[in-house]
Amino acid sequence: MTHRPARPFAPSKLKLILLVSPLLAAGAAAGAARAWLPPAEESRPAARSRVTTGAAPRLAAPAGRGAQEVPQTELVTVTPTGFEPAEISRPAGRFILAVENRSGLEAVKLVLRDEAGQELLRQRVERERLDWSGTLDLAAGSYLLAEDGHAGWACRLTLTAP
Repeated sequence: MTHRPARPFAPSKLKLILLVSPLLAAGAAAGAARAWLPPAEESRPAARSRVTTGAAPRLAAPAGRGAQEVPQTELVTVTPTGFEPAEISRPAGRFILAVENRSGLEAVKLVLRDEAGQELLRQRVERERLDWSGTLDLAAGSYLLAEDGHAGWACRLTLTAP
């Protein structure tokens, strides 16, 4: 009967462990660091396409308020029957327009026009993305947000003097 001596730990396995261990440790450290860091601007879900129209002059910040004031948000939902609400009234100036696509369509084609019918914004919102928001800076007046493929779907924006 032949007796085989016990083999020491194989060098190839030792090399593999020595190579993989630092990689796993680096990956764990990167994951932990990412949890503490704010996300990059491109990867933020809330940082969807930001649009500032050039149609209206910029307004100075009201006295006593900081220049970095967060604008108010107006929420509009596109449903299978149109826009909800059908009308929004607010002060003129800078605000965030947020649109939720709950229409069931593959995509909605948002168009914002002023009273004269001039197109200020055109944005396609795919079903995979659902929601869109943009920063607008509009003068007092009446505007119409519509879905390009559905004539009856619209939301009237009435902006009053501040």
